[in-house]
Amino acid sequence: MISNEEIYDMGFKIGRTKVLSVSKLLQLNTACRMQDRNAIMGILLPAYISIGVNFPEELFENLENIEFMLAYQLGLTAGNAKENATFSGFISLADASERYNIPQATLLSAIKRGAFEDGEDCKKIGRDWIFKVSALEEKYNDKE
Repeated sequence: MISNEEIYDMGFKIGRTKVLSVSKLLQLNTACRMQDRNAIMGILLPAYISIGVNFPEELFENLENIEFMLAYQLGLTAGNAKENATFSGFISLADASERYNIPQATLLSAIKRGAFEDGEDCKKIGRDWIFKVSALEEKYNDKE
């Protein structure tokens, strides 16, 4: 039997490739909680194929093992975060609204008007928006 550390490392190596977006990582988490083997394979298999790595037999055999998949997902997330500090310096729409005392609708309108550069000053993750703190400070002239 493969150890939890080996499972974590397996996930970490794939996470470092950034082959799975944050959205896909969240979908994988949901699929694992529901023990939906087809959904898990639908997320992981194309990822492995796209980077030219053979799908690990141990992973295939343990897709419904909650402890195994938790260790694997932790590795995936840690590897992705190490290589891709996506959220460093960003805050959520709700936090931005509260911090700068600006209604969320006003911030969303500012995005639509082009006041914030999508992908640079702000990013949409699923249905939620995050803002780069430095862009908010520049626009609203407020310091942390």
